Amino acid sequence: MSSVHAVTEELKFSIRVASFYEINQDARAEITTKVSELMAELGKKHDFLVWRTCMDIEGEKNSGS
Repeated sequence: MSSVHAVTEELKFSIRVASFYEINQDARAEITTKVSELMAELGKKHDFLVWRTCMDIEGEKNSGS
């Protein structure tokens, strides 16, 4: 039996995006996929595993008035 212990860290990044149009579901999926691919690549380089990549959306919708 192996007694390997992994250290798990929650990394959070904040990105503010402004657009005249709501970012659609396809764009959100592409952003999440690209970030996940980048983290997997960096994980190979720096010897860590990526367990999950997700997008949490916060903020109010501004009507421009």
